[in-house]
Amino acid sequence: MAAVAMGLRGRAAAATIGLGVLAGLLSTAGCSPFLGYGCTDRDEEFAATLDELDILNVRPPGATLRDSYSGCDDDDGFAVAGRTYRPEGTPEEVVAFYRRVAPDDGWTLKSASDSPVPEDGLVISGVRLCFTKAIDGTTGYLTVSFLSDFGEKSRDFHLEVTGAHDGDAWC
Repeated sequence: MAAVAMGLRGRAAAATIGLGVLAGLLSTAGCSPFLGYGCTDRDEEFAATLDELDILNVRPPGATLRDSYSGCDDDDGFAVAGRTYRPEGTPEEVVAFYRRVAPDDGWTLKSASDSPVPEDGLVISGVRLCFTKAIDGTTGYLTVSFLSDFGEKSRDFHLEVTGAHDGDAWC
């Protein structure tokens, strides 16, 4: 009887280990049904939708496109699309520009910060402006942030839209 019980426990342990290994492999691939980690096909499709938003191509006069990107953040499971621009003007002029044009495209200002990166503490977001708008049945977040706020010598700024159908995106 002890041999049968030990055999059942051994098989249960092997099954548990096997499921753990499978979950680990799937989470590494960004698609674990056990851990809720990674991006779904729907997230990837949503990233393409975000990348086509007109607001991402609206920029202050004289600003030049430096980079364009879209995809899905596997760590947090949200879709993202963005542009990096080099402005001719100051960060304050860029902020004023998006405060004017984003509402014209249906975006609502959620938060604004003149100094998003504290001098003595933990960076919470680094976002100067955050707007929200309903996109494809969920909330999209449009943010404006500057590399210089993180100590970079660059004058470039990021204009980025994030969103997730499961509600995991934010500013």
